[in-house]
Amino acid sequence: MIRLLKESKILKQKVETLEKENIALKNSLYNLSATYSINNNIKKHPFVFNFEFDKNENEELTETSQTERKLKFAQSFFIVEQDNIKNCLHFSTKHKLNGHAGAVYAIDFSPSGDLLASGSFDKSVCIWDPYTGKKLKQMIKHTLNVTDVCWSNDSSKLISGSFDQTCKLWDIESGKMLNSFEYQGFVQCVKYNPKDNNIFFAGTTKKLVIMKDVRKSSESFVFENNSMINTLYVYNDGTYILTGDSLGYLKTWDVRTGKCVNSILNEQRGQPVSHIAVSKRIIDDEEPRYLSVNSYDNIIRVYDRGFSPPSKQCKTVLSLKGYKNRNWPIRSSSNYYNIEKSSRLGMPSTNDEDIFFKNDKSDLTALLATGSSDSYTYIYSLKLNQEGYIAPIQRLEGHTGIVYSTSFHPTNPILATCSADCTIRIWNSKVKK
Repeated sequence: MIRLLKESKILKQKVETLEKENIALKNSLYNLSATYSINNNIKKHPFVFNFEFDKNENEELTETSQTERKLKFAQSFFIVEQDNIKNCLHFSTKHKLNGHAGAVYAIDFSPSGDLLASGSFDKSVCIWDPYTGKKLKQMIKHTLNVTDVCWSNDSSKLISGSFDQTCKLWDIESGKMLNSFEYQGFVQCVKYNPKDNNIFFAGTTKKLVIMKDVRKSSESFVFENNSMINTLYVYNDGTYILTGDSLGYLKTWDVRTGKCVNSILNEQRGQPVSHIAVSKRIIDDEEPRYLSVNSYDNIIRVYDRGFSPPSKQCKTVLSLKGYKNRNWPIRSSSNYYNIEKSSRLGMPSTNDEDIFFKNDKSDLTALLATGSSDSYTYIYSLKLNQEGYIAPIQRLEGHTGIVYSTSFHPTNPILATCSADCTIRIWNSKVKK
């Protein structure tokens, strides 16, 4: 009996050691290139894992009613039977892009749709031809992980953000760095002002949103938040920005005054917001009515902002389940496409007519693609005239590591995904009848 107790104690110690090593390994994924740690006193932190709620991946963070449990059970069958769904775009791998030496964290199609940019843990920014899969340029000036990339309206320039606490401006034709801007904290997100590409915004781990006019050598205009900025979106008219932070809040800021004019708690327990996705398609220059928010509670919430945001309080209309976001900064992408008239492949030739922009708004279907920590990409068809929970219409398999980010082509139903497996995949589509 004594021997058995000793052996049991030894086994227990080994299990505890392995658990500690597993936790250390997961945390190290975000500190591979970092030379220092962020202040541990911060309550909510995008790179600190809360393993108290991670004991069971299928356990929901919020209290789940019996109805929701039944829905979740039904969704598991929905995913298994996803290939039987008709009259929707079905995505399959067109190209696998190799060229980064580290996890690929950020991707973005150019507004022209002719180029794809990627940022990686190997500290480089790459430019790709999405139609051939060829790497056109690799730009290396950052000294730590590249966390985000964003194109100018004319697809001639690119802004990148990094853990090296800088934003860098690139000329795409020459592949040269035009300028570098240093800020406090890890830069986690960057976005151009759609109305004036001489101005860009950046969010940092030091609770700051920076607005920078590249024509001026003076100090940048700074918005101070009470928690780290994980993601941001700039309104089409450039007068407001929307941020998602590590305390779980969505905040709208007036660029002209620097004041927060609206604040919404995305999830009751304050789980960090990892990404805000708004459709790339601009119809009649109007501000998109709907936005989607990735959160650490494994739910993407779709908000209705009304016809004149931010004048009214937005409300949740859909909750997307089935993917894994917990403890990982997962990003999504959404866009509108015409399903009924899209009988050809999504990857067009240069002579194909762009039927997607010429269709009436009522013919368009909203699609959302999200990365996931289980190495899959999940596709959702958003029925914006309904409310409730919906499950994916397709699960894309191919990556062998966490899928960090997705990006839809601006005009055609083509999808790009990037992963911790150091690769990018281009997904073609066709209508499944």
